[in-house]
Amino acid sequence: MEFLPGRLLQSNLLNLGILSEVEAGLNELGLRPQKIFDAEADPGLGNGGLGRLASAFMDAMASVGMAGNGNGIRYQYGLFKQAFVNGYQVELPDDWMRNGFAWETRKENRAVTVKFGGWVELRPSRSGNLRVIYHNTDDVLAVPYDVAMVGYHNQVVNNLRLWSAEAPINAGTDFTLEQKERINQITQILYPDDSDASGKQLRLRQEYFFTSAGIQSIVRHYRRTHN
Repeated sequence: MEFLPGRLLQSNLLNLGILSEVEAGLNELGLRPQKIFDAEADPGLGNGGLGRLASAFMDAMASVGMAGNGNGIRYQYGLFKQAFVNGYQVELPDDWMRNGFAWETRKENRAVTVKFGGWVELRPSRSGNLRVIYHNTDDVLAVPYDVAMVGYHNQVVNNLRLWSAEAPINAGTDFTLEQKERINQITQILYPDDSDASGKQLRLRQEYFFTSAGIQSIVRHYRRTHN
């Protein structure tokens, strides 16, 4: 659920084996490489040990040539930032995507539908298998954004897939602003307040959302590549 990859520009250049050449070229242009590296926003996709550990696994797998993919949530706001206002410490949302995220690629053709609530009907098909039919569900479109995880000097690139919650399109349903906001909340904030029942429900919706989307993505890929 959490990933804390850190800034990727300098890391990717190092892993590709071209960091020295790029730094030399920037210096010739009168630019300061470290200033450029530091200008990159730190992806607010996780916190502390858990997020860093998950990213370390992704880095390690790519660097030893092991195929691996990560699944997580594309949080709009990361962990809060601390600042001082009029002498008081305040917590502000980390709007880490305010200038975009250059390393992600939106894959609308890989989107899946995550169904909340409702009930399931099982019907036998002509082949004898069970066919699943969903009724009265609240559907959320899970759109993946892929981020390359570059291995160290080995031309191996794995994939970190981050899911964003959106209102389904062409669903024959007009969503109210309140319904759209409820959908957007799923991938809006890392660690939403769970001091009340609605907050606990939101956390559960977050976990179910990316788990369902990830499993659907894995099964779809397997069926596509294994007939």
